Amino acid sequence: MFKSLFFLLRPQQWLKNLFVLAPAFFSGSIFMADLVIDSMLTFIIFSATASTIYIFNDWMDRHLDSRHPEKRNRPIASGKISGHVALITGIFTLLISMLTGLFFLNIDVVAVTVIYLVINLAYTILLKNIAIIDVSCIAAGFVLRLFAGSEATGIELSSWI
Repeated sequence: MFKSLFFLLRPQQWLKNLFVLAPAFFSGSIFMADLVIDSMLTFIIFSATASTIYIFNDWMDRHLDSRHPEKRNRPIASGKISGHVALITGIFTLLISMLTGLFFLNIDVVAVTVIYLVINLAYTILLKNIAIIDVSCIAAGFVLRLFAGSEATGIELSSWI
């Protein structure tokens, strides 16, 4: 069951969250310990939030995924993880995300994370089926990661972003 829970979180997707390190990297401050710590905490926040979204998506699509040649092996679609366990896991990852932001960073990072969460929940429920809007949601996720990294470190983003 622990292996299934691990795959439910989709850790292979967390690499996208390294975008939160971009402000510190491109400002030349990547070796300042306090900025690296804040950036890594933001990485954890976004990874936990992304896992919450993936769990919700897998639960929403469980019936379709169970008939898909590859997606049927996902933990919820395959029945390895029950909806109840998935729900508890999703709540846990969301709590980790929000509490980490509130206790160790600031409300601005939490606000950006909540915007990311809302956009992605809307994407899962409806927007992934609307052309152009679907890719706009995905692109917005990368921009929000940059904003979160900026808010966590206090490094202003370039006007190019």
